[in-house]
Order: sequence, then C-alpha cells, then structure tokens
Amino acid sequence: MSQTLKEILQKYSDKLVKAVGANVNNVTNALHAKDLIAPETREFVVTAVGVANSAKANRLMLDVSDRLGASLDEKGYLVKVCNVLTQQGGAIKEIGNVMLKELGHIMLKELGTRASREVVDKWLKEGSVKLTVTRVNMHGPPGAGKTCALHLLLNEDPPTERVTDSTPIARPTVRATRVSVDDLKWEKVTRAGLLERLASDLNVAAASQPEESLTTSPLQQPEHGHPSASIEINETIILASSVSNEANNDETETVIQEIVDTIQRSAVQLRGDWLYVIDSGGQPAYQELLPLFIRTASLNIITLDLSQPLDKKLDFQYRIGGEKFSCGLNLKYSNREFFQSAVSSGAIFKPIDVPHVLETPSHPMHFVLGTHYDLISHDSLKKIDKELMSSLKPDIQNYVAPNERGVSIVFPVNTLILKDEGRLAAGQRLCQSIANCSGTSLKLNMPIRWFAFELWLQKVAERESRNVLIIDEVIAAGKKFKMSENDTKDALQYLHNVTIVLYFRDILPELVFVDPQPLVEILSRLLALTYVERAALHLITNPVPLDKDINKLHNFGFFQEKLLSHLKSDVELFFPPHFEPSHLIDLLIHLRVITKATGGDYFFPCALQAYTDLPMPQTEAKPLLIVWQEKHGQYGPNSIPVPQGMFPLLITHLLQVNQEEPREEHSFSIEFPPLKPQQYYKYRDALSLWIKIRGKRYTLHIINRYTHIEVYFVGSVENAKDNCPYIYEVVMTAIDQSADAINVKCNHINAFSCPKEKNCYCVVDKNFLVNCSLCATSAHIREDDKSYWCWFGLKDCSFTDYTPDSEALIPVLECPLAVNICDLDQILTDMKERHFPNESWFDLGLKLGLYHGTLKDIRLNFSKEGSYVCLRECLAKWLERTDGVDKEGGANWTTLVNCLKEYHKNSAEHIRCKRLRGAADQSLTDPELCPTSSKKSKSSC
Repeated sequence: MSQTLKEILQKYSDKLVKAVGANVNNVTNALHAKDLIAPETREFVVTAVGVANSAKANRLMLDVSDRLGASLDEKGYLVKVCNVLTQQGGAIKEIGNVMLKELGHIMLKELGTRASREVVDKWLKEGSVKLTVTRVNMHGPPGAGKTCALHLLLNEDPPTERVTDSTPIARPTVRATRVSVDDLKWEKVTRAGLLERLASDLNVAAASQPEESLTTSPLQQPEHGHPSASIEINETIILASSVSNEANNDETETVIQEIVDTIQRSAVQLRGDWLYVIDSGGQPAYQELLPLFIRTASLNIITLDLSQPLDKKLDFQYRIGGEKFSCGLNLKYSNREFFQSAVSSGAIFKPIDVPHVLETPSHPMHFVLGTHYDLISHDSLKKIDKELMSSLKPDIQNYVAPNERGVSIVFPVNTLILKDEGRLAAGQRLCQSIANCSGTSLKLNMPIRWFAFELWLQKVAERESRNVLIIDEVIAAGKKFKMSENDTKDALQYLHNVTIVLYFRDILPELVFVDPQPLVEILSRLLALTYVERAALHLITNPVPLDKDINKLHNFGFFQEKLLSHLKSDVELFFPPHFEPSHLIDLLIHLRVITKATGGDYFFPCALQAYTDLPMPQTEAKPLLIVWQEKHGQYGPNSIPVPQGMFPLLITHLLQVNQEEPREEHSFSIEFPPLKPQQYYKYRDALSLWIKIRGKRYTLHIINRYTHIEVYFVGSVENAKDNCPYIYEVVMTAIDQSADAINVKCNHINAFSCPKEKNCYCVVDKNFLVNCSLCATSAHIREDDKSYWCWFGLKDCSFTDYTPDSEALIPVLECPLAVNICDLDQILTDMKERHFPNESWFDLGLKLGLYHGTLKDIRLNFSKEGSYVCLRECLAKWLERTDGVDKEGGANWTTLVNCLKEYHKNSAEHIRCKRLRGAADQSLTDPELCPTSSKKSKSSC
C-alpha cells in the first residue's frame, strides 16, 4: 500500500506546491497544529527571509513526503493531511478532495465485503452533501422552439422534423449538471450519473474511516424479528403490485452494491450542482394547470420566436401525428403579452419549503431566449430588444437577466444550427449565459441517503414499468437506507418540491408518483379532445369516444369518469386496484382542477373555449375588480397580470362551496344557469353562475380580463347592498385559497374601474379610501354611492345609531371584557367577515404576546393546511393566555381590537362596531347599562 500512497502524493505534488505557495504560511501553521510536519519546517517557512514562497512550499511538501514514508499508519497520516487541505480555499481544497476520493477508492478495493458494507452503512446514516439545485422552466408559445433549444443546450442534434409533436403539460424532466466554467455544457445526469455522484462521495467517506474500525468491528446486522428492524407490508398490496418484501430488500441491496461496484470501476468526480429542467408545452393546459403539479422555478427561460412580430396575436396550436389543430385561445396572446405575463407572474411566487435548506433564491429570474435568429436582421433584433425593455416597469427589470446591461435582454440563437456550422460553440455560449444568472439556486445540506433513495425509486419504477409506487414499499426501502418513516416522508417532501416526484399526502397518502408525466399527459389528452378533429382522434384515444361525450366536454366543460379510460398515453397510467380512474378523479377534485357536478358529471373549466368579443355586462351595481400588484423598493405598486392558473381555480373553489357546510343565516349555494340563453357566459375565461342566498336566486358574472378579474352582480342596488358583502367574502376567500394552491403571494387588492383613464384602477385600501393607480389626481367616488360600496357592507357605526345617550356606552367599550377559547369561532367569524389577511397571522401573534418559538411551531405543524388554520391556532394560543399574553393586556376584546388596528383596521373597526351594537341592544333592557336622566352609568371593570 505504501507505494500506492506515495504515488498519490507524488501525482499531486507539483500542483500542491503551486497552490500552497499562494498561502504557504496558513497551510504550514494548519499542518503543524495537527502535528503533521516537523517544528523546524514550520520555523523555516514562517521566518525565512528572502526565500520565495514556491521554495517554502516545496520544502513543506518534502517534509510531508518524508513523514508519510516514516509513518506506521501511512493511510491515516495522508488522510489527516488531506483533511487539512480541504479546510483551505480554492485550488488547495479541490486537490485535497481529489486525493481523498482516490484514497477512498483504494481502501474500498482492499477492504473485505463486510468492512465495505460497514462503511456504506455508516455513510448512508451520517453522510450529507452540499447540493446546489436550480429549477428551470422553459416557457413559450407552441412552436417557439423550446424543445429545440433544449437539444442545443444538451449538445444534441436538432430534431429531424422541423415541426415536432406538441409537448404535454410537462415533459419528463431532464436532470442535468449545471453549466460550469470548466466544461461549458449541460449533460444529462442519468441513473448511472447519480451512481457516480454517490460513489464519489463514498470514496471520501471510506478514506476518512479509521482503519481499525473497518477490520475489527463486525457489521451490526438487525436481529431477525426485532421490532425496530421489522418491515411490515400489507400482504394484499404485495400480491397486487407483484413487489415482495424480499424484492424490496433485493432492490435496496442492489442499489448499495451498485454504488460500491461503481467505485471499483473508477474514481469519479461529479459536480454537486444540478438543474431540474421542465420543458413545458405551450398549450393552454400548461398555462393553467402546470402550477398545480410543478413547483415554482427559480429560473424561467422565456422562449420567443423572433421571426414573429411582437404584437401579432399568436395562434396557439396542438401538434400531433404531423397535423396541427388550433387550441382555441382565439388569438389572445402576442409575443409581447406572453413575455409580460411570464415576467410579472414570476415576481409574486412564494419560495418553496424544502427540508435541510441552506439558502433559497429571493425571487425567480427570467432569461429571454430569442429563437429563429437566422430569419431576422440585426436591426430587427435591436428593435425587438428596445421594445421589450421599454415594456418592463422599473422594479421588474431586476427580474430579467440582461444580455448587455441597459442595451439588450434577448439572447438570440438559431436552435437548428448544424454541427459543421458551429452548433457546439453556440450551445456553449448559451450555457455560459444561463450559468451567469446568479442568485437562482437552492442550496441544501442534503442527506446522502436521499440520493440513494431516489435511485431506488427510479430503479423500481423502471423494473415494474410503472411510475406509481406504494408508500409501504417506499417506507420499507427507506429503512434499508437507514431512514425512519418521518425521514422518508421528509425525503418525499424534498423530492416533491425540488424534483418532479409527486407525493400528495393529504389525498393519496398510499401512493408516490415517481414521474408526473402520466398525470399531466392524461389531462393534456383530455383537453385535446376539445380541438382535435375526428380524423385524428385515434392518435389520442382508444376507442374513440361517442360524439355526445366529446360535445359535452367541448361545449359545457362536463365529462364522466368513463371518458378517462378512452385516453391513450405513452406510459401506463393506472395501477389497479391501487390507482384507478376514481383515484385520479379524487386527486383532481382535491387540487381543484375539476369539481363534482350532478349525475356522475365532473366540471373541467379549462376544457371550455375562450371568449372573443365578449359583450360588457349591464348591471346596476358596479363590478368589483380584483387586481394583482407588486411593490419593489422605493417605487409605487405596479399592476401585474392575473397569475396563470388563478381563474379556473377561483371557479372550482366557488363551486366547492356547495359541498361545504352552509351557514344557516345565509343558506348560500352556487349552481349553473341554463345552457342556451345568450345572457349567460360559458367560457374558459368568463363564466356565469346562479347564486342562491336565503332561497333567493341572483346571477353572478365572473370574467378574466387577464389584466384583472371582474365580478358582476345582476340585480338592483338594494339587493346588491344586502347580498354582495357575503358574495364578496366567498369570492375573496376563494381567491386566497387559489393563491395558496399555486404558491403565489396574496398580492391582490380590490378596485373599481377608473372613470377617467382606461388603464387605471380606483384602488380600495383596507380603510376604504379610494385612490387611482395611475391618474395624477384620483377620481372621486362618492361615499354615498351604493352602486360601488354595496360590495363591502359599510354601515355607520356612530353611537347615535344605537342609543339616545352615547356617552353611557363609552365605559362599556373601554372595559377590557375577557374572552376565552369558547369565543374562538366568533372571533374568526368577525375577522373573516372583513377579510382579514390570514397570512398576517404570525405578526399578529407576536403583537398579541405569543413568543416567536410558539409561532414557529404553529408554522411547522400547520403551514401545509393553509394560513387560515395557522391563524386559528395562533388565536387559540392567545385565548389560552400562552407565553406573554397577559403582559400585553391579556386575552380580551380591547387588546384584540388594538392589535388588529396595526394590521387590518377594517377588521378592528368591524369588531368594535359589533361590540357597540351588542352593548346598545343590551342597554335597552339592562338596568345597569340603561342611561337615566338623573345618573349616567360609570361602570368600571
């Protein structure tokens, strides 16, 4: 062994002398502190005058070489030297890591099977690796060149056919190494690549093990039948899935053996930077459905066809079998509008929640890729650049990567360039440009066993030719990788948020989707039924459905479960009896993609056609506008487009109200109006609903204008005054729930159309003050104009409305009347009635006197259930007088109102007014509160 170890040191000696020379004193002191060099060597390096650093470094390495040869534990000595080197920076650290990997490679070759397995077990249990992950989404209209661009980035040949079949909602993910300065290319990381990454890390782990522990300690195998080692799997599941406990053990053992075998083959080095690239279809399905299945991307590549005019309305098409079919977007988007929508929507996404995270991107970045550059002139490119840059609001500009700062944001490329025309160089330039988009990566200190766990998921899915695994077999495999059940579910949560593995714990806790392709592809095919001609239906269905079933989906958005069995997919979707069409229906209802109707029908709003030339509804009450805004730095808030996926979710959340417990005092329900009358809308982006409140029916029109959402109430102003406040509450709650579902911030506000300027909004703030978003002088909306204010149920809360002697009630209102846990429902109801922003629960809790740790526990345990549940638990802790509640005034109405004033004055005033009304009513019958002419009540607490 000694000759081999010396060869390793000699192999890197010249590089070490050069690298150490730049920091020779620090390295020398570090080695001396570990007693790895002679004192006289340190004395020479630190004190010698007139001697070059390279000469000092050479003397240092000679001493290390001599001590290695004289050491009784040569391997241990060299490992310690390498560990010191890895604590340095730059090239010294890299050389130290490389030497450790080679040492581990040698040691595992020489160790016996038992000792090798012991190293692996310890490594799986304790090892971790710092991983940098960047989620990349490739956006763009159909035919913009997304798939061809990905071929270029991966240095693959361009497609042989210039027009390819449409990408489904989300293609199978391409995992690739992140672009590095060394190789300037992306490479697909296959399963073999993951093995090499694991083997590379295991080399270091092996080199770091004390040799005696590997040769003298027996491997601690679990005793058969011991409770902690037992793996219980439901026998029915095993029989149905054809996966046995032994098979699971075989697979995990195989994965572990593959890692060791990989080390035997080669000493590998693979970078710890990864991309998860989603090449998404540009079909309407992608626009509205992808946010539900794929988590937020930190880098969005917006692909625009430069040969198309910026403002030309694009004909979104679905391509299959060499044929093209219009997607029915009715020419709604141009390149410019697609660009603006993508950039603005990305600005309001919330960061994802990932275990073991070290650093998260503050906001998504956007990279504008211009394709078909070979078809336009340089002057045309400059014009496009100028127009796109001028369309960006100042605060959004920082979200778009510049090509040339202040001059250009488009990175032009010919994605179909051939090899002999410079394809490799073009791909490298593009890779380097994308790699320079800093601040877009998620940094994790990820347990090594999660890597091996993902390998196992892929291997079993491949072996069984299915993308759905049963949770029992997944947990059993986790145990073999030294993972507890909770650790396994943490790993699944990581994979769900960062990769494309999906695990819906709330609705399908028994299943893990290794790849979402079957789920999203079946939805893509379902949508395609509404625009693919009959002659091509055989390409997406088998057998072809009845015309009446297709017409019902196309015209009215309804389908039945049996239609799913007609759809064709390249992969097997269902896995009876554990995953059948009924399970998919349950999942889609849970995600609010569809909603249950009557007679076995399900409503799928995305299947409807988009409107064209929609007539403006004529109503007495003014429409309520829901507008999204974003504020950055010192600039005022800017209005941004409606987030993708928001409108269909709003509709399905509203329709879900019927299946929830209705409030007795409102008796509220929602249903569809008749199909034929022209006064009702039935479009993907405009829908009419019938609403019954206390048995009386009214009509509601909800329209997606893409810049905002409009809500119209059909009825008299007096009817609106009585009913619109509750409609407002239901609609805004649905908006909040939809925002949570697609992981966007609750940046929406209420507004009215500005009577002065078309593109301006009369924004209603939380105190019901109105100001224009653009006008230099805000438009005036009268306070007594009920056609506007009917939505908010505003009433005068002055004392004179309730009692002839208002002064008598002042002590009642000032009295800090205590509340307890029995009042929780009433408090939540009061806050909900004035649409308290639930996401402010954490700050409100601090103000009420709860400690930071208590609130963090609430967030940890309940954040997945939504901000409303967190608010409920926060108020419950306050009512129980936890932490420092009593120091902040105690649990009483007065404290609550005073704290609410800082976060939502409207809620505070509403609770104050309700107390006032209650006190006024009581004063009419309670002698102690009823004022008299001779004596005014001066009650004290």
